[in-house]
Amino acid sequence: MIKIGYRLNLNLGDLLNFPIFHYYLEDKQFLIISLEYLKKEKEIYLGIGTLPDLHLPYDWFRDKQVTLLGTGTRYFDQKWTGLNLKGFARGKLSEQKLGLPGLGDLGLLADRVFGRTDLKTDVTLVEFDHLIMTNHQLPQMDLPNIKLISTVRSIVTIGTMGIYKLIHTSRYVVTDRLHFAVLAEASEVPWVIYDHGEGGLTAVPQKFIDWASTIGKEKFVVTKPEDIGIVIENTDFEQSARQKDILEKALYEATAEKINANIS
Repeated sequence: MIKIGYRLNLNLGDLLNFPIFHYYLEDKQFLIISLEYLKKEKEIYLGIGTLPDLHLPYDWFRDKQVTLLGTGTRYFDQKWTGLNLKGFARGKLSEQKLGLPGLGDLGLLADRVFGRTDLKTDVTLVEFDHLIMTNHQLPQMDLPNIKLISTVRSIVTIGTMGIYKLIHTSRYVVTDRLHFAVLAEASEVPWVIYDHGEGGLTAVPQKFIDWASTIGKEKFVVTKPEDIGIVIENTDFEQSARQKDILEKALYEATAEKINANIS
């Protein structure tokens, strides 16, 4: 049994663990467990959205076999050494710290899990940290039909699949949440991450570059509101299309040994 740790949280990245692993792994092959119940486990996997150096202490990894499935780091100033880590990391910066290949985020496979449609609206979907929303600091954007949404409220009302459909059918996505951008890339919807520098979601902007570096789109992480309009240039999805095949292969390779052992 593959035991995949995740945070019990109303966070889009964490919730993507359920549909993606259900799609790629048979139910009898895996179990998704909240991090608080993993302390006694000796062999575990960390899924989407769980940052190993934020949600778990370094010493926790010393006596465990831990396989990362595309998650990444939050703190980039010190390499991890002497640990038995396997799998793959979220991006190039995480690769340097964790010593695992930075292949990307499994959320990029969302279109293969949820399906695709050619039906598109003329909506610019905007998701910002609630602090920005309440402070009325939304930048002026010369983009069509802006629709402002909240991830937390949307998770409760329409669920993960509903959020994916909103993103998937939009014309543009402007966000400060990593997995909003990941789902937009999966859907081949032009996106830009606006790192406004406020709130917990943009406290460590390197995580955006970490992921964007795997698909050559670092320039679509912007810090100035006047640069949000660059979203209209985000039209090349060939590299992420190739990345999806790489991620599928990496996921199967990271879990094959355990699955084969269970079968035998």
